[in-house]
Amino acid sequence: KYLSESIKHLNSLTSLDISGNSIRVDGAKYLIESIKDRNSLISLNISHNSIEVDGTKYLSEIIKDLNSLTSLNVSHNSIELDGAKYLSESLKNFNCLTSLDVRQNSIEDKGAEYLSKIIKNLPSLTYLDISINNFDEETEEELSTLAKEKQFNIKM
Repeated sequence: KYLSESIKHLNSLTSLDISGNSIRVDGAKYLIESIKDRNSLISLNISHNSIEVDGTKYLSEIIKDLNSLTSLNVSHNSIELDGAKYLSESLKNFNCLTSLDVRQNSIEDKGAEYLSKIIKNLPSLTYLDISINNFDEETEEELSTLAKEKQFNIKM
């Protein structure tokens, strides 16, 4: 809560790394409110914070307006299927995103479908980390093929 109050006053903030702080869903709410309308933000690392599905929902509500964002790391947050859906919906019109890290989030095959749809519409994507999720071999093969077609690096 106190950190988010400070962030509100950093008008030219370009990079924010709050990884490993276990802010959970309530902390995510405060943080997300503080970065709303930060068009200067190009890198956001919110990994290892246990934001889970609800935190991802809050994040997704404002992330669609952060159109300068080039790097997003939401790894190790247990976002699961619904979190993958929220994230995919919020990123559907992103032209600048080059790096997306969603590793170790308990995302299963259906969540990979959401991610695949959005990946197809991320023209600048060069790196995707989807490792340590719950994908079957067929899903991994499909994602690998997509990475080759779109010419980006993928870690599975």
